[in-house]
Amino acid sequence: MSGRVLALIVSLVSLAGCGGESPTAPTPPPPANLAGLWQGTLEATNFAPQVVRLDLAQTGANVSGTWGVPTASNWNGTISGTVGPSSFTGTATFSSPSTTGGRCTGTIAWSGSVTARQIEWTSPGVAGSDCYGLPANLRLSATRQ
Repeated sequence: MSGRVLALIVSLVSLAGCGGESPTAPTPPPPANLAGLWQGTLEATNFAPQVVRLDLAQTGANVSGTWGVPTASNWNGTISGTVGPSSFTGTATFSSPSTTGGRCTGTIAWSGSVTARQIEWTSPGVAGSDCYGLPANLRLSATRQ
């Protein structure tokens, strides 16, 4: 066989190997699983650190549940948001006793990192309330129970 014929055969075989299906995009990782009971610390620049408990449920990437601080401060509310493989973005309702009676209410915009065992979220603080002196510059750190 001549060198030209051999080169032509090698070229044709190489081109045949390049045809076919296009590569598929990699499957994105699933969202982290946050369902369950969590306990940790809720810190604010204008309050002492508080023990916080969360009870979360999850369907796909959608998270919902309740949270509470079981001390004399009696802060509590609900949580809803979206979880990715390593991050969470969502909101929480906030309710606490008012110094004048009744309850102070507002919302907290949370975002931060998550793993199967650890939550690390931050927020500028409670918004939408007419109560004075609500928690500001929040940091929540919790572990799965």
